[in-house]
Amino acid sequence: GTNFFGGDVNVSGSLVLQGSGINITNDDATELNFNGTNNTNITSQGHMFIKAGASKEINFGANNTNNHMTVDVTGNIGIGTTSPLTPLHIESSVNALADTDEPENYHLLLRNPANDTGEGVGLAFLTSAATDDVGASLIYKRTAGGAKGELQFYVKANATSDGVMTQAMVIDDSGSVGIGTTSPSEALTIAGNISSSGTGSFAHISLPHTGKITFDSADTAIFANADNPEDLFIEADDDIFIRPDDNLVIAHGTTNYVTFKGDERELEVIGNISASGVGDFGSLDVNGAVDIDGGNLTIGTALQFTNGGTFNFGSG
Repeated sequence: GTNFFGGDVNVSGSLVLQGSGINITNDDATELNFNGTNNTNITSQGHMFIKAGASKEINFGANNTNNHMTVDVTGNIGIGTTSPLTPLHIESSVNALADTDEPENYHLLLRNPANDTGEGVGLAFLTSAATDDVGASLIYKRTAGGAKGELQFYVKANATSDGVMTQAMVIDDSGSVGIGTTSPSEALTIAGNISSSGTGSFAHISLPHTGKITFDSADTAIFANADNPEDLFIEADDDIFIRPDDNLVIAHGTTNYVTFKGDERELEVIGNISASGVGDFGSLDVNGAVDIDGGNLTIGTALQFTNGGTFNFGSG
């Protein structure tokens, strides 16, 4: 039957209940206290449910504190806050930049306690009714002792159910970034084409001998000769303009070169000139020989030879 007790009930042994539960009714705060100093276990042979009443939340605390974790009325979980804004809201005053090597400075730590190089810890993302897929992921891979490792970025590049993931980018354990490659050889290594609509500044760009820098038109490009990578081609649909602020120097080795002097509008040639067409110069300074074959040389004011220079005329 039902027994009512108006005071405290003290049980020095075990309390066995064979009914459907324990109902504690109190208009004020109700507490179930375990006063022993040893561990207290609440166990169940079946599923266990802890639930609050309508429009009520559940709070968990340790060290005689009420609200270390809160489950609010919408099901959001708050750690360090009683007003979670998202399904999982972690709030703490710790500063991750205080010492990036110390785990306790982070708001969230994902850890694999195995001490095995080559294993990884990951964070996965999925938007799907299916539960056997991953849409994208972020994985830390241990590459050596002392937690040395790299950060790998994966995406799913196919629409196949339970399809494989593709590693799209890596930040390796030396800090180099690889896009389209898992083994970057420079600070930034990109395996594939690059499209840019802004501006960029680079100290060094390295392309494979089959690589090409193209502009709005595929026929306007700078590229190496695939058969002879030492040859460089500059192609354009129309004119090619080279406009330096100072002089333009075109050199062959270190002893022969042509200088276009912008301020003086002069052409200076260190080496020989060979011409088969018509040349028109305001001032032409040649340290070498001028060879004209089948063309014309028109001199406006004066022709001056210095250091033993010569003119060689062919059949023209």
